Amino acid sequence: MELSREVELDAVSRPLQGKWIMDRDTLLRAIEHGPVRVTMNDGSFYDIDGLRDVAVDSTTCYLIRRQTDGRYRAIWLALVCMTKIEQLQIAS
Repeated sequence: MELSREVELDAVSRPLQGKWIMDRDTLLRAIEHGPVRVTMNDGSFYDIDGLRDVAVDSTTCYLIRRQTDGRYRAIWLALVCMTKIEQLQIAS
């Protein structure tokens, strides 16, 4: 996958003590438009292929991943810790 463009945190994101935080609607809207890469405030990033891979509530994105042992496990990503969302483009 290649990075194609970055989704800006827009007016739907809410200010908190002078900082912008991600909200549920903005994240879901970005995921609906195709695969995305979410960057966290610790520098780690997670690729999300589509809505079938996540459940999102008001505070957390639960990313479901199949592990090497064949089991599915959830990775909890706090919305308040997200710093960037980038749209990914599938390389052809």
